[in-house]
Amino acid sequence: MASEKALALALQNVALQNGYREGHYSIIQDDEHEFIGFGVQRRYRIVHSDEKTVLHLLVRTPPTSTVVAYALMSQEVRFFNNVHYLTKVQPLLKQYGVVPSAPKLYASSLVKNEEYLILEDLETKGFKRVNPSQGLNKAEFALVINTLSTFHLTVRYWKTRNLSEFNHLCGQFKGTLTSQNKDKFKDTYEVLLKKILNAVWVLSRQLYGNQLRKNIEDALTDITKKILKSTSDVREQSWATLANSSIWSPYLLFRYHTVTGGPIDVVFEDWSATRISSPVIDLSFIGLASSSTSLYPELQNMLDQYFATHLSKEELQRHYPIYGVYGMYGSLIMNVGAAFENEVLVQDFKSETLTEENSDVMPDIRTRVLSIVKTSIDLGII
Repeated sequence: MASEKALALALQNVALQNGYREGHYSIIQDDEHEFIGFGVQRRYRIVHSDEKTVLHLLVRTPPTSTVVAYALMSQEVRFFNNVHYLTKVQPLLKQYGVVPSAPKLYASSLVKNEEYLILEDLETKGFKRVNPSQGLNKAEFALVINTLSTFHLTVRYWKTRNLSEFNHLCGQFKGTLTSQNKDKFKDTYEVLLKKILNAVWVLSRQLYGNQLRKNIEDALTDITKKILKSTSDVREQSWATLANSSIWSPYLLFRYHTVTGGPIDVVFEDWSATRISSPVIDLSFIGLASSSTSLYPELQNMLDQYFATHLSKEELQRHYPIYGVYGMYGSLIMNVGAAFENEVLVQDFKSETLTEENSDVMPDIRTRVLSIVKTSIDLGII
């Protein structure tokens, strides 16, 4: 984690670079929160001595305590990919078309154990976060799909104009899961995914008979091998695009119309898992991980609104069994992974009789997990 001295100096430099004169401003920290495994987030204000000019900043640093078992993405990768996109890739992409809104990056450090990002705080400019437990509503989901489509169209035009430049810059993104760390994935994420899917398999016998069992057995087979294939290098394929790979509701910020209340802009806040891949990586992830449970029955029609690919609908559908597993497995980990570390909850999930401890949360957890699995079947992922 960046030292307080290094961070204080960086904040002072941001102030000077934005027109604040030395001795005529103060730096005030408003709050701090640590997201387990993801890092520390702090909010600062740089306030001019006249108290009329205020610069609102969001500072991200690595976690102070890491959940080692599930820290598959190193902080080096997380910070490098965000900085690489915001400083190298996004400015170039803007020359070719429209890109998703992203927070302004004021300063960063990629020095090992001294990483930080100093970003503009968009929540002070009218953007709001969605409650992750509720997921995206229909209007929010449609805006994300439209924004993603426009982004992938811009990438496609970039590739058409300068393929070597695209491959050179986007090939520099660092991978999360590689053949070098697959054993760690098998020992952590695969174990957790098997726990979740086995619980669904048991529950399906009570609620659905044999309806889901064959599909779940398929999902339980070769998990790590499937994930590695879904994240393999595809830059030579004509359909390859730049996938954000982590379009999850906690990483999205929306601005809403002051009269109608409908969403009019969305910010893709995180680019830590960005890679060259199939568009289905993003479509499956946003669909399964972030939509509200009420949207799952309509998900196929909602995803059909994606218009950026030159693949036919049939060709795109053939990508789901290969690249959609990334979204399915990822959505299970993101949404309920932490809950399934609780053995009592796991037993309750599989049981018709709930303990008092989990009676309030279990219906929501069951609905989310079963919706992800059944929708994955509908999409042809499993």
